[in-house]
Amino acid sequence: MPEGRLTMNCPKCKENNDKVFDSRPCMKVEGIWRRRECLSCGERWTTYEVTEDKLATSQTELMSRRVKGALSGIRNDINRYLEGGD
Repeated sequence: MPEGRLTMNCPKCKENNDKVFDSRPCMKVEGIWRRRECLSCGERWTTYEVTEDKLATSQTELMSRRVKGALSGIRNDINRYLEGGD
């Protein structure tokens, strides 16, 4: 296996014997969209591939939104409590 290539197992037969037969840039995930075919059983599937840097950035942004949402909910609860509401 060439260095840097991740293994891709077939979702149907679990073999690590596939080929990419279509590949395009994908704006949805800012990465690469690939159609793959298992050379063992013929199953076809789609993968979306992003760099580790992009994946880390996406996870950081998601966590940031979740924390901000949680803090906003806590702030609202405190304000209701201070105003005498339940």
